Amino acid sequence: MSQPKKKAIVPEQSSTPSNDGRSIVEKKSMTTQLIDSKEKEYAALELLSRFGLSTRKVASFCIDDPKGQVIRSMLAKKWLCTHRNSKVPAFTRTFQAEHEVITLTALGLRMFYQYRGQDITYHEINPAKINYTHASHTLEGQIAVKNMLMHGLIRDYETERMIDPENKLGPKKFDLVVILNGEGCFGKRVGIEIELSAKYEKAMCETRKRICQSLMQTNSQDEVEYAYVFYFIEQPIMQRYEAAFSAGAKIYHWLLNSKRKYVKGKIDLEIPDYLAARILFFPIRNLKTLAVVQ
Repeated sequence: MSQPKKKAIVPEQSSTPSNDGRSIVEKKSMTTQLIDSKEKEYAALELLSRFGLSTRKVASFCIDDPKGQVIRSMLAKKWLCTHRNSKVPAFTRTFQAEHEVITLTALGLRMFYQYRGQDITYHEINPAKINYTHASHTLEGQIAVKNMLMHGLIRDYETERMIDPENKLGPKKFDLVVILNGEGCFGKRVGIEIELSAKYEKAMCETRKRICQSLMQTNSQDEVEYAYVFYFIEQPIMQRYEAAFSAGAKIYHWLLNSKRKYVKGKIDLEIPDYLAARILFFPIRNLKTLAVVQ
């Protein structure tokens, strides 16, 4: 008479301790956390290399690290970035005023190069080159990009320092350029302008002229370089900007008179319908309305 077969006993992984007392499942969880932390660290390096600076709260928001642990580690333990007291408070609608900005260290730059294999010009390594007065503008750009990525509206972006750095007086060099992700507009490039305070008279005419020049640019395939311009703008000045960029709005040439003052001259351009239709305005952080271009 044959003996009944014994069932093999397979211990559950979750209850099997390793040599250091942690279960295999616990170790796998820790490995996942380390990978996630490393990815967020790379994301922070990418953010700082593209924009030049950020703040703890904005950078943590952009890399999906609500507790700010990754940025704290990069500052205090790994020396990948450093913080500077901001001469002008960095203000955003989302996080209000912050009094420190963070920038990459030389070690952070080296790690970024190892990660991307891409050498970059990074002026902020010298504290004297940090543009504190422009920090709020830069931070709003970071928040706008993050929101567009979260909503699946874009698939990539370029910052001002990445876009034709030698262009000074030609077509408008936008604050950001994003590449759309939606059906029907996949791959189209859009110029982004962040407007926190109004421009007037001569400066406004020059900006409008350069925006129109940018929208008329074509690439090597004879297609328009920029499908749209999106203005993320403070609500109190939105109506005035919408009127300034409306079809038929006049753009003037400005002349320096004998008293060394600029005066309005002849009309340079009347904005045509087909250009006005490609300039869209959105209140800062109100991104759901971007679905109009999908």
